[in-house]
Amino acid sequence: MKFAILLTTIHSGASDPRVQRREHEELVHAADELGFDVMVAGQHFLGAELRYFQPVPWLTHMARFGPRLRTATGIILLPLVNAVETAEQVATLDVLTDGRAVFGVGLSGIVPQIFTAAGNLGASNQGAVMARIVGAGYLGLLAGPAVIGWLSHYVGITNALIMPLAFCVVGITLASQVTPNQPTTPPDLAPDVHEQAASLARRRMSSSDLMTPASCWPGAECRCPLPDAT
Repeated sequence: MKFAILLTTIHSGASDPRVQRREHEELVHAADELGFDVMVAGQHFLGAELRYFQPVPWLTHMARFGPRLRTATGIILLPLVNAVETAEQVATLDVLTDGRAVFGVGLSGIVPQIFTAAGNLGASNQGAVMARIVGAGYLGLLAGPAVIGWLSHYVGITNALIMPLAFCVVGITLASQVTPNQPTTPPDLAPDVHEQAASLARRRMSSSDLMTPASCWPGAECRCPLPDAT
């Protein structure tokens, strides 16, 4: 079993960034002395209230205060960055930390698009669809690391990490199979012309303009406006 420390932010964007840097330096140093194995930094963009530093330069700096700790990106939002540039940066991090870098990537950047697509599957079952999507996400969050760790004992960490990629390929392949068809009206539920005519007649009979005065009775000269036949 290995222990890691997550260098997540606890500072608002209005605080002094130098204070946040010093606190993380002290935190990494303490974790290194206490026997922790890995320090992890995630990636966020456009933080509205909290300050997030980019993981590769941040981990490069923090590695000076934890010379035993491995440095891990947890995670790089690969859909939102240049893949070639990111690979070069992580390779540089690996050199500067004497081979202690671990590259973690994810597809979290597409989560809003997934929720949007799920919400457009149909108004009748949006709640159920969203519940399944969110439930699957939490299941992967909780069970994924445990399953990968268990597999790594038998096939190695590199081969175990292929499993999430394999699931992504399977999901993309089966996506077209679960796309719902556009709702159509069955023939037996098509609107009945006679029902429409009867409904129109009832509405006209209940309206005040059909309260026919005596002057419009048969044989009398009609002075009232007749209802429009259309």
